Amino acid sequence: MPQFGIQGTSTALVICYVIMAWLNLADVCKFSGLKVKLHILLFKPLVAAAGMGLVILLSQNYLFAHTQYEILTTAGSAVNGLIVYILLLVLNGGISGGDLNRLRAIICLKNRH
Repeated sequence: MPQFGIQGTSTALVICYVIMAWLNLADVCKFSGLKVKLHILLFKPLVAAAGMGLVILLSQNYLFAHTQYEILTTAGSAVNGLIVYILLLVLNGGISGGDLNRLRAIICLKNRH
């Protein structure tokens, strides 16, 4: 349906990846016995993503009004969004101290080689 254009294509792609991820997670749970807590898997990242989106919109408008440079506006908004996303995940428990320790251990292992 050509009336949907690029937005339809990107929406279909996102839906496709969500379905594949869901099926993959179902197989991982089935074969490994892993129990997944949906509120941690979905709700906490969605809250952080909503906060990040709001900050990106606000900072994009603010930065463009004060700099008039699209590159600075885009880069600044992306950095602000990243900082807020990580901060909100830490605050709402989406990322725990154990997760950060595992990440630190992985980074240290990669630096040794």
